[in-house]
Amino acid sequence: MLNIQGTVDPNGVRCVESLVRDHVLRSCVYTHSTTSTNTLALDELNGNAFTDQHLPRLYLTDSQTAGRGRLGRTWSTSDDSLTFSMLIRNTNFDTPTSVPLSLAAGIATAEALDALLSPVATQIKWPNDVYVDGKKVAGILVEVNQKHPSLAVVGIGINIHTAPLLEQNQAAVEAASLSQFVSHPLSRFDVLDEVVRRMLETTSHSVTHRFRQKCCLTGEMISLFHSGQDRQGECRGIDDCGRLLIDIDGQLVAIQSGEATRVRRQ
Repeated sequence: MLNIQGTVDPNGVRCVESLVRDHVLRSCVYTHSTTSTNTLALDELNGNAFTDQHLPRLYLTDSQTAGRGRLGRTWSTSDDSLTFSMLIRNTNFDTPTSVPLSLAAGIATAEALDALLSPVATQIKWPNDVYVDGKKVAGILVEVNQKHPSLAVVGIGINIHTAPLLEQNQAAVEAASLSQFVSHPLSRFDVLDEVVRRMLETTSHSVTHRFRQKCCLTGEMISLFHSGQDRQGECRGIDDCGRLLIDIDGQLVAIQSGEATRVRRQ
């Protein structure tokens, strides 16, 4: 089921039709422009505007005017970027011992880009920012609704041909576009197809080992706001539940959520 709103890119329509035909997706809302694909998905979630026959459901736009990122960040995108959200079942990732869906989304996105950019390889900055050559190329925001705890909205933004200007609180992060790293033409809908397919086949049980191989913070000195204060220590990777491990003055601390930043060793 494909719900088209406005004049959209016909290449995008063909891509989505292929994903539905191959039973990767069951439905899609494709808009010419929207404030945020995550907001669009959450509004439908709040309004019960879908049934199980619609899931997994894709929300795709050619232009996003008020996208949301982690920690309340916002940005706008055009058809130089790829912006979409997926409404999916969260049942494989919502147990106390499972890896968070946000980590799985990061792995799926990074491995999809590896396939498209080879021999260029990605890394992940915990929990799910995707980097190439030390520059951020993709970000992910996972949101849930208390009315539907078994469902999750996974929002993904990928810089295809241009890199957005980042906010002041991201001044230490340099952004880049995928096109900077490849010599061949890169279609945002080829990227969409690869990421969606990998996202929906990724399971909690296979994530931790793959994440450890791509974690760009392991072995680095980092700063992280935790328990009401800024903490610094050496990153030791992640545990089996996806928590960031930090050695702080000889004590290994597991962090469930937060924003980690590299710092220079004293």
